[in-house]
Amino acid sequence: MLAANGARSSFLDYHPHFAPTPFPAVLITSVNDVIVHGIPDDYRLTDGDLLSIDFGAELDGFHGDAATSLVVGTAADPRTRS
Repeated sequence: MLAANGARSSFLDYHPHFAPTPFPAVLITSVNDVIVHGIPDDYRLTDGDLLSIDFGAELDGFHGDAATSLVVGTAADPRTRS
C-alpha cells in the first residue's frame, strides 16, 4: 500500500549508527512489558495481552508516525492485580 501511493516505510531498514543491524520490519510492535521498539516475531498474542503498534511512512521527504495500544480480547480488571 505504501509503494502504491508513492510512500515508503520510515522504519524498514532504518539503521542508526548505534544499532548493530537495520530495523527489519515496517511495523513496530510491542507486547505487554516491552516498552518501545519491539521487533515483530512469532509470538502468538493471547487474551489480555497489551499490544502497542507504531507505524511510520515517508512521502516526499516528510515523515508521519502514529501509534496506538489495545488490549487483545478481554482486559484484566486492574482492581484484582496485586
